Amino acid sequence: WVMAAAACDSFSSMFEIVHLSLYAHDGVGSYFLDAVSAHLEALCDSLVALLLLSVGAGWTLPSDVLSVQQNASALQRMLGGLQSPFAALNGFTPTAVLSVGIFLVHIILAQWGRIYNDDFDSYHDLEHTPGKILMLFRILLGLGLLIVAS
Repeated sequence: WVMAAAACDSFSSMFEIVHLSLYAHDGVGSYFLDAVSAHLEALCDSLVALLLLSVGAGWTLPSDVLSVQQNASALQRMLGGLQSPFAALNGFTPTAVLSVGIFLVHIILAQWGRIYNDDFDSYHDLEHTPGKILMLFRILLGLGLLIVAS
């Protein structure tokens, strides 16, 4: 997870630097490189969110410490599947659906944010609707983590 997130972030920065150097040269830059940079940044954010949820669900703990409650809610079971994230992503499980959903939400919001502004940081800009939805989504993921921990 960490290496993939670091690679996405590195390539995102590289594409943005190339776009800005083209922009400094011709005053236009490359919309494609700027868009790829924004989407790689969104992918990095998705991976970090999944990493935090996985660690919070007990991914790095030994199996004898973890216990699945018999009366656990559906949300607890879904997020609890992140205790072994790679096994949960092998099939069509609720945890896999959640993971794909996290990726899709970040990618859709990154593209939607580009409608308002072409700046690289517009994905994280809280002055428009996609940025506000992104913040709300992250708050909901944090609340989900608290539910799993209880």
